[in-house]
This record gives sequence, structure tokens and C-alpha cells, in this order.
Amino acid sequence: NYVPADRAVELGANVVISVNHGAERKTNEEGKRVIDDLYPDNEVKEKDRSEAAYKYSSVVIEPNLSAYTGFSVNKIREMYEIGYQAAKDKVGEIKRAILKPKFDKDDVRLIKSDGALRIT
Repeated sequence: NYVPADRAVELGANVVISVNHGAERKTNEEGKRVIDDLYPDNEVKEKDRSEAAYKYSSVVIEPNLSAYTGFSVNKIREMYEIGYQAAKDKVGEIKRAILKPKFDKDDVRLIKSDGALRIT
């Protein structure tokens, strides 16, 4: 579950602020390709990795980290600043979300019935 906003609501959150670090990489296509090469008979399906973030979040912060990889550890300060600015840009939305919660107990039923994969 790439951005587990659905789990947060399922556990009782009525305001969910998510950070989608991979907004520019919409699907799991890249990782799936590697798994398909290694294990041709796998049952991993291509999926929008961020769907739960947008469906079950009050606000999604999307820092543009497309210039970085998991190996860009020497650029951590730059990535932090990008994320910090992206969060600051959403402060108004975050305040509105806190004042007017998006989710309630009925949403838990919806989430449990939407067929999302649960890893427990």
C-alpha cells in the first residue's frame, strides 16, 4: 500500500494528510517489469500506486522529487527543502481540512468493501 490513506481512515482518522513521494511515477509499472522478468508467473497487477492517496486523503502533499532516486542520499537536504516547501504550499488546504473533516464512520464500510488489498 504505497500511500496507506485508506488504512488511516479505516483505523478511525477523519482527517488524513498524505505525502505522495512518487506522484510523477503513477503506476508500479517499473517495479512490475523487474518482478515479471524474475518471476514470469507472478500475479502482480499493474496498479495506480497513488489511488488510495487521492481517494482517501483530505490533502495530498506532492513534492516533486523526480530528479532523485533512492540512491540520492547525498541530496537529502535538497529533498527535504523541496518537501518542506510543498507542505508550506498546502497549509491553507490543511487548515480547511482540519476545520471540516472529510471522513466519518460510514467511510470505513466503503473502504472495506472497495476491494483494496490488505497486508496485515
